Parts: sequence; C-alpha cells; structure tokens
Amino acid sequence: MEKRSLAIGPLIVAGFLAIASNADCQNYLSVKQVAQYAYSSGFNAGGLVNAISIAWAESEFNADAWCDACVSGVAEGSRGLWQININAHPEYAPVDLFDPANNANAARTISAEGTDWAPWSTFGGSAWQNYLSTARIAASSIDSRVVTGNADAIEVTWPGGANVRSTPAGSLVGGESYGSTGTVVGGPIVAVYQGYTYTWWRIEWNDGSGTGWSVEDAIVRTGTVQPAVQITLSTSPSGLYVAVDNQSQAAATPATFNRTSGSSHTITAISPQTSRRRYDQRGTVLSNPVAVSGAGPDSCIFPASLCLPRRDDSEGRGRGGAKWEFLENR
Repeated sequence: MEKRSLAIGPLIVAGFLAIASNADCQNYLSVKQVAQYAYSSGFNAGGLVNAISIAWAESEFNADAWCDACVSGVAEGSRGLWQININAHPEYAPVDLFDPANNANAARTISAEGTDWAPWSTFGGSAWQNYLSTARIAASSIDSRVVTGNADAIEVTWPGGANVRSTPAGSLVGGESYGSTGTVVGGPIVAVYQGYTYTWWRIEWNDGSGTGWSVEDAIVRTGTVQPAVQITLSTSPSGLYVAVDNQSQAAATPATFNRTSGSSHTITAISPQTSRRRYDQRGTVLSNPVAVSGAGPDSCIFPASLCLPRRDDSEGRGRGGAKWEFLENR
C-alpha cells in the first residue's frame, strides 16, 4: 500500500544542492562508494536506489559539503552526503556527519529505512530523478533485491501488501498480499500519488489476477524469469510417441513441448512402439501406419498368420468386403 505524505514544515533536512561554503571542503566520492555506504547502513532494494539519488542531488557526493542557509526562512545547518539538518536533528554531532558512514546511518534513520524521503527538500523537486538510472545500476551491483527491469521476478515484502493500479498513480484495480509474486513487464515510471513521489513498476501477477502498476517500495527482486520456448519434435514416419523429461506426458509426433530457455532436457522415444495397418483378407496393405501406444486385447502382432484378424466394421461393410487390423512392431 502507498503511504500518505506527512507535512514536515520547518523540519526540512536539507536545501537544494548544498555546496560547501569553504572551497577547501571537498571530499568527492564515486557513485559506487556512496552506494556501498548506503547499503552498509541498511538501505536496500528500492530504498537503496532512492538513497543514492537523493545524496547525489543534495551534495553531489561531496562528503564534506555543508550549508547553513540553503532554504530561505529555514534555520538549518546541513552536513555531509545526505545534508543532514543539524537544527532539525540535534541528536547528531555536526562533525560526525562529515563521516560518510555516520551520515548514511543518520539518513537511514530519518528516512524510516528509505521509505520516507519527504524531509529532504530535493525530493520535492525533480533533480534527484535525473540520477535514478545510474543509481539503479550501482545499487543492483551490490544488492540483488534491486528491481532492474523487465523479466525480473518479484515478491511483495510490505506487510500490508501492495496496491495494484491501472496506471502509475492511477485508479485502484486490485491488491496483492504479502508474499505474492509476479514478473516485471513494464517501468520504471516516476509518478506522484497523494503528494508523494513513487517509482512504479508494471507487474504480471502469478495468481492470475492480471497486470497492474505497483510502487517499488512494496516489492523486491527475487531473480530473473527465463522466457519459455517451444520444442517441436518430428519423426519419420510421424506418429511415434516421444517424451521430454517425463514419459507419463508422452505425445505422438509431431509434438510440441513448452520449456524454459537455456535449460537442459532429456528426450525419450517410448519403447516398444507399435503401429496399425489395415489389410484385406489377402494381406494387401490398405492404409498407412498409424501409431498406437500398445496392443489391445483384440489386436495382434503382424504377420497375420500369427493371429486371428479382427473385423473393422467402420470400413468393411458395404465397401467391397471386410478389412482387418493388425499391429506390427516399429
């Protein structure tokens, strides 16, 4: 379920892109370094992606960035990667927030483990969204739970489940409970719902309920769904019984089986194989072989001298004499 945004008012954590007041205060980190600090502090999945993007917009990854008057009319003293506002959060010592690990820990606590970025003023704009693609790549390199795109298998991890909507932030069309699974088939799209900005993914749900859009905060990636492929087996003559992996699911050729791309399988020809031909009383062949799975109680093994013929009423009457059916080994 999406959450509603809360009015933060003067508790804004940081301003729009804080630049250090002292030119000597520069300690720029790479996106991979920031991603690792965020991950080590406890950010994960979609929250990790947002954390990296917010830090990028707030400080340009300058761990020594500070700003004391970034937002007009707001008393603040923002420090470090995530520009933690020491006036709003006096529990943090200013000097400690220049340490990337300490700053990441503070950001995780203030953001409710990456689920509420409303206290950051940059989150109210669009600048942080410019970094989402690169942030996602960096995040997914250290956390396999980050959704990366189509064909990702996902699971709902929000205790309250995930709402399913017709479009990003659109009308409600359903809901999925905790533990539900599906496959990503579209997205990501950033859209605002009830004043709060979410990243949305289009998901095909495994319970058969169809597809719809859900927020990234509610899901995690569990793997990749391999596309299904069709295996078509043909034999000469046709009609032989074959199986892929499971002989109880044998089918007469040409036969089609659905399997996962890249997987390995065993193809088996069912043995013994028999087929039916129709003969007249003189032993002349009247029809081509038709495969059968085995001999019935009223059939016999060719040649005809080894058993009694069985009259085939479907073809024998009124068409020039009786015909008989025998089984022969293939």
